[in-house]
Amino acid sequence: MVINKKVLIFPCHIPHGEEFAKTVSALGVEVVRATSVAAEADSVIGQYHLPFVNESGFLPAFHALLEQEDIGYVYAAHDVVLDFLKKLRTQNNYGERFQLCNDYQHKAHHNYYHQAEKWAKQALRDITSEKYGKPVNPPLRTKQYANLNLGFHHIPGQSDGDKLLALASVFTLAVPGDIVEIGCFWGRSSYALAFLARHHGLGSVVSIDPWDLQPSSDQGEGTQLVNDAVKLIDWEQVFQGFLTSVASLDNINYIRDTSSAAAVKYQELRQSGVLRTAELGEICITGEIAVLHIDGNHKYEEVKKDIASWMPFMKSGGWILLDDYEWSFGDGPQRAGMELIADPRVAGSFVASDTLFVQLK
Repeated sequence: MVINKKVLIFPCHIPHGEEFAKTVSALGVEVVRATSVAAEADSVIGQYHLPFVNESGFLPAFHALLEQEDIGYVYAAHDVVLDFLKKLRTQNNYGERFQLCNDYQHKAHHNYYHQAEKWAKQALRDITSEKYGKPVNPPLRTKQYANLNLGFHHIPGQSDGDKLLALASVFTLAVPGDIVEIGCFWGRSSYALAFLARHHGLGSVVSIDPWDLQPSSDQGEGTQLVNDAVKLIDWEQVFQGFLTSVASLDNINYIRDTSSAAAVKYQELRQSGVLRTAELGEICITGEIAVLHIDGNHKYEEVKKDIASWMPFMKSGGWILLDDYEWSFGDGPQRAGMELIADPRVAGSFVASDTLFVQLK
């Protein structure tokens, strides 16, 4: 379908309205922006001012703008404005003058929270049905799991809701101890690990990532597409994003280094029992790992090295998670994972989403 007329975003400066504007602009559709706040209209060249919809001057000004800019579509980024325009379209042939591009925002918000509640109930069903084992830690409340789901999906990342379901179950099976994460990116899984560890009273999270191109530039054989993509990333900005993602939690900190170098630092930190950074403050560590989440360099040799470097710190009954065990770009995590499963120290394993979950004896 070719859209010949322009799209009006009104009122503009509401985030979801601007997101829609960027999308239609990318499709080659011309966008017009308007606001009822005079100061906002004056701040951007080419942005129009319209009276508030409850003012007598709105209708003539709105009609004039439609004609002047040849507008055929309106995205109303405010439910009161949208409701007014919906009613307007039923009067005086206005329905023929413009179409509305969106529905009420409160419906989208309802669905957003409904999906989180739905996920939370599934998490509780998985836990109470002992899908992955008999819980040793009480499950969280439904609203707590729903809150976890909202925070998790608000952070950029590739971990999905199915993996989060498995994490929720595993943390009811986990023994107390440190939670160590290799590869953090923006902090989506970091947030989930710290949230669950905090609410189950298990321990602190140590997030490890160099946030640097060089250690990520070679992900193994057949991964050129991945290697090219990581070169586009501003790793310093990602690091700053990680800090913001986890700043609300008081049981997480980081070591900005490669996995092998961080293992040496972790060994040294066992003596003091404290990891301190300027950005996230101070956490206590035990030096014994209850959950190890490996999502660093996916090259077979690197994944194998991660397991070898951190296995000496693992507690009896601890869990090792290998992200991207089922990965369309390479087989490094799977090869290392299959070797891990065969280790006599392993009590059992399962795969959820794309992740291998392994419990030690």
